[in-house]
Amino acid sequence: MNNVTLITEDDKCIQIPDWGIHKIITKPGFTVELELSPINQRIILLNYQVKDRPAIISLVDLLDKLALKNGLNKVWGKIPQQDARHFIDCGFLKEATIRDYFGPNQDADVCARFHDNRNLSVNAETNKEMVKKLQETIIPDCTVNPIHDYHIRIADKEDTYQMVELYRQVFSTYPYPVYDPAFLQNTMENTRYLLVFRNDLLVATAAAEMNHIYKNAEMTDFATLPTEQGKGLARFILQELEKEMQSLNIHCLYTIARTTSPGMNRVFIKMGYEYTGTLINNCHIAGSFEDMNVYCKTI
Repeated sequence: MNNVTLITEDDKCIQIPDWGIHKIITKPGFTVELELSPINQRIILLNYQVKDRPAIISLVDLLDKLALKNGLNKVWGKIPQQDARHFIDCGFLKEATIRDYFGPNQDADVCARFHDNRNLSVNAETNKEMVKKLQETIIPDCTVNPIHDYHIRIADKEDTYQMVELYRQVFSTYPYPVYDPAFLQNTMENTRYLLVFRNDLLVATAAAEMNHIYKNAEMTDFATLPTEQGKGLARFILQELEKEMQSLNIHCLYTIARTTSPGMNRVFIKMGYEYTGTLINNCHIAGSFEDMNVYCKTI
């Protein structure tokens, strides 16, 4: 990966990998944890603590400065609903909701603030029609037939080299450095990867990225070899991931699915996930910026 220059809030310059870094900033009235990503041209608001609600204005001002100085034209985060209106008053837009994200009956509103023309979607109408059609034609059914001639297991660190090769075959670009075995290994403490093999060949994978504090998990990083698509492997992995999350006392499941992948949208609707909104130009994947659909489910 190439290094790029980040200009901090006090105009100091630091070198960071192009996919991004985590940064914690403390100012009078608030502390904020961020992910700044040049490749995705965005800032993710991961976590924050404010002394009072007016401090949100100062927090948003900091986010604006960081975004504009570094050419990052989207800021987004999962905001507690009681705070969302304060962010909206400061220019954020609500894009979606994740039910029970912070606990039972404690939803998160996914809110975003845009700069330049990042809020202009090129396929909003196409996506709206796709989701509507899927919702009208699919009857949710969580029953998944066994997959013969394949076996599934949890990944360990030695598997990351095969995982990298799979991701390289499926995605020309990805929002995170999944082409780096060390990155995948470092994520395994809080992310459960499941692997599907045919004989000794890795043919599909997916992951559950867990937040043990709030008991939620993002179902993510689905990848299937092109030669193995259409065989129900994604639903099979998703079902097994759900079982794994139940065993770990994780209750809120959600995903952010590519709008250009009707198949993955179909998988989540079929498995009983609720569509709650679309994140516009949210990340750089498979060679370009894409809108992403949000689905969630409580188990």
